[in-house]
Amino acid sequence: MKNIKRLIVRLIGRKKKEQKKVFEWWDLI
Repeated sequence: MKNIKRLIVRLIGRKKKEQKKVFEWWDLI
């Protein structure tokens, strides 16, 4: 699962504005 999370972070990490949204639902995973 860690590898999958890293891939998602890299894809979404491209958009700085969306990083805030990621942290919001990141705790749910």
